[in-house]
Amino acid sequence: MSNNIQNLTHDTFESIKQTNDFGNEFWYARALANILDYSDYRNFLKVIEKAKKSCQVSNNSTDDHFVDVNEMVQIGSSAERLIQNIMLTRYACGGMKLDNIGVK
Repeated sequence: MSNNIQNLTHDTFESIKQTNDFGNEFWYARALANILDYSDYRNFLKVIEKAKKSCQVSNNSTDDHFVDVNEMVQIGSSAERLIQNIMLTRYACGGMKLDNIGVK
């Protein structure tokens, strides 16, 4: 991670927020890793694992806050590839110590 997490703002975090068909907000882990300047998504997965442990210690279900999903992404002019991602709730993001950008 080349930039400090303090360089992020609440607006930056909110700009990548998604909403599902039921109106629930979530963030894709890959998008969050990108704004946190992780050059390798594998390294960000370690942060997610720590957040999952924090969630469990708080007696919350990780299944409610960390949802594994698959997405199709463009990799060429018309080619697509399936990638793994994780849908994170605001609570899950808060477990990653993002409090200073308004994530609680």
